[in-house]
Amino acid sequence: MMETVVALIDTRPFDRTGCRQFLSDWADRYASFTSLTLISRRGDALCAPDDNELPSRFKNEAFLEEMSDAESMIVSDYTVGQSGMPLIVAALPIRDDGGRFEGAIAVGIDLRWMEFLTRRLDLPSGSTVTAIGSDGKVLTHHRAEGEAGDNLEAPRATVPVEDIRLEMATIGSGAIRGTTENGSDRVFGFQRTDTGDLTIAVGTPQYMEFERYGAALRDTLAAPMAILVLALIAAAYASESLVVRWVRLLTGAAIRMSGGDLDARSNVPHARYELGRLAAAFDSMAASIQDKQAQIHAKAAQYRDLLHELNHRVNNNMQMIASLIRMKAKGVTDPQARLVIDDLEQRLRALSEIQRLLYRREDGFDEDPEYTVRLGRLLADFYSSDILTVRVEADPIPIPRPSAVPLALIMNELITNACKHAYSDGRGEIRVNLRRDGDTVHLSVADDGAPVPDEWTPGQEEESMGLRIMRSMAAHLGGDMEIRPAAQGKSINLAFPLVAPASGSDQP
Repeated sequence: MMETVVALIDTRPFDRTGCRQFLSDWADRYASFTSLTLISRRGDALCAPDDNELPSRFKNEAFLEEMSDAESMIVSDYTVGQSGMPLIVAALPIRDDGGRFEGAIAVGIDLRWMEFLTRRLDLPSGSTVTAIGSDGKVLTHHRAEGEAGDNLEAPRATVPVEDIRLEMATIGSGAIRGTTENGSDRVFGFQRTDTGDLTIAVGTPQYMEFERYGAALRDTLAAPMAILVLALIAAAYASESLVVRWVRLLTGAAIRMSGGDLDARSNVPHARYELGRLAAAFDSMAASIQDKQAQIHAKAAQYRDLLHELNHRVNNNMQMIASLIRMKAKGVTDPQARLVIDDLEQRLRALSEIQRLLYRREDGFDEDPEYTVRLGRLLADFYSSDILTVRVEADPIPIPRPSAVPLALIMNELITNACKHAYSDGRGEIRVNLRRDGDTVHLSVADDGAPVPDEWTPGQEEESMGLRIMRSMAAHLGGDMEIRPAAQGKSINLAFPLVAPASGSDQP
């Protein structure tokens, strides 16, 4: 019952009124139960029925500490309810997914069920059954005889005198002769609980020589109490040990693994029953995933090292080629050849800078949206001079890896051509705009200089190398390039999808 209540509380939101009604309905199903109560980790009663008998705060620090440490249900010795009702408190701790103690669900077991036991013990006429506290206080007192439905509460006059009650509470078990409050002689058989807080005494008239079977009566009295307590403990322990605890451990391990903790294991014994086999399969799968993940990380680290070395060598080689070209250019006297060589050297230096930008991290291409901003800044700084200004306005755009290199090359080529051909005296401004419109990227390079070159006119058989590069890169991006003449100067526009069409390679 208590396991079910905990599960329902975990899955249903309750306000205070609804919580009280919920707990009251469950307690009403069991005649000997009273005051089903939700307790906080500090021992405060968070939610309880209106007729709650349990204390509003558990002052017994030892019992509260025992609750916080327990793995399953625990049972206290007797306590006195708010109305004076003698109780045994059973508590089931509530823990979060991490095993931290959050509180408990507690129920009071009414000691007045002794009346029920008294009816079933078939004691001699005139016998009484009394529950006594450690301080000798009478908790309940019933007579043995009576018809079904009669109130068996015995008169106060038949209660053992205080000295006898204290002696029984002190000795713990056995048989003793004594008197009652009305002076009659009786023989009392009694048994104390292990903690010493509760003693059950059966009194019978002295003439019946009750002593000779006091031991058997003591065992008879102890057995129903032990059976009740053990049954409650066994039911909760069996449920916790065989199902709930292992399922909680398996669930926690699965949650930790889904969060990236590859060291997570179920810690459930790999026994032959179903949950044990499931735990063995889960732990085997987790170990296999962890091993494969370690292999993947090792391969990835190896590939990162190779890629870093490759990028370093490519950059060095391009710089070396540019240096060799510059050295050879010193011996070239033909102006046209010198222009070609200078153009080639400049392209190589620009490509080297672009390559360094693309692979600025050790693990390869940096695919964040700021790539376009940094690319625009690099090209503006590279081509601007005292007399020529390259102004780049670039939005942050998350360019995918297959499109990053073609975009850089086509921007470089457009700016290179504008720098070479737009202004005869080299003075002027080149405007570059890179923006995103939904899933389409728009690139525009404009100047106020010379008109469109003849070799860029559609239908020309001879195209310049720069135009061939631009058309090739535009096709790789899946875009269309448009050349728009203006009254003064021109603009070259390119529109391409943010996700480039699939191709046989990531790089052109």
